[in-house]
Amino acid sequence: MVQTQMIYYFAPFDPLKRIGKSHNDHCALVPDPEDWICVTDSDVLFLLPDSKKQITDVIAEHDDEFQVYGCLTNRIASHHQRPGDFCDNTDVLYHKAIAERLQRERYTDVVETDINIAGFLMVFKKKTWEKYRFSDNSIRFDSEFTDKVRMDGGRLGVMQGVYVFHDYRLGHPDPRRYIQHLF
Repeated sequence: MVQTQMIYYFAPFDPLKRIGKSHNDHCALVPDPEDWICVTDSDVLFLLPDSKKQITDVIAEHDDEFQVYGCLTNRIASHHQRPGDFCDNTDVLYHKAIAERLQRERYTDVVETDINIAGFLMVFKKKTWEKYRFSDNSIRFDSEFTDKVRMDGGRLGVMQGVYVFHDYRLGHPDPRRYIQHLF
């Protein structure tokens, strides 16, 4: 296992809804280009007390094998980042059981993807961010970021043992298409 640098955790926010700008502002705070950054949406819940240690262990095992890491969740349009169907179940204990099972069965497993990593949780080195940066005023800030990484030969990986609860527009009749909160 490779010793990892520090991992900085941020849930960026901008009252003017400049999501990419807010991500860039937070990433700029990280001092070392070799340090890792984990950005999450504000509506993400880590379900297990050692999920962040697990992310450290995944990075230690895989390191620069992937330039951007994502994880699994309950509610996201991106099917490759769900362990099953889109889930409307709001019982946190139900999701905690999924997180425990995935952590036990697939602790450091990472699967490469050619599909973008969704911005609900992204992990990358500061030097990756310095090279590609987020688009300041785009609701596709996450897709555009990972598009640039992929087009330059970088690899994207989804951590198969890390599962978080994502509110993802809970309560809206068509959550996959609802984007009013982004404007």
